[in-house]
Amino acid sequence: MRRVSPGDLGGGGGPAVKGLMPFIVIGITSGSLYGLAGLGLVLTYRTSGVFNFAHGALAATSAYLFFTLHVTWGLPWPVAALLVVAGFGSLAGVALERLARGLASTRQATIVVATVGLMLLLQGALFRGYGVERRSFPTSCRPRPPSGSPAWR
Repeated sequence: MRRVSPGDLGGGGGPAVKGLMPFIVIGITSGSLYGLAGLGLVLTYRTSGVFNFAHGALAATSAYLFFTLHVTWGLPWPVAALLVVAGFGSLAGVALERLARGLASTRQATIVVATVGLMLLLQGALFRGYGVERRSFPTSCRPRPPSGSPAWR
């Protein structure tokens, strides 16, 4: 294995540090998403006593709904995001709250089966509605950098 010498880090933002920037941005982004997902799981469990196995399926449903509103129907992305967060988020929150209240006095195994069933229901609905082909967002979703900005080169 090769040792890192002081000149390898490119003092003052040299080439080695610039080469690390995409990895830093991707790492912060994916780490933030994992942290947010973990926070949602802990918050749900601590407030209701239900470990929601459908947490990821709810996030996937939100993403597909956003895709449909923005790409298929042509809504601007801020409007589509607001509709998904306010509309679907509220409906899913009320549905999960009712599910948790209904399951509060049951055995833990029943709660696990109910949340796994919800996960399978959402995944089945997404599979039926969208299929298995890969989808990608257009580049118009990405913010435009100012002209001449070194951060986007």
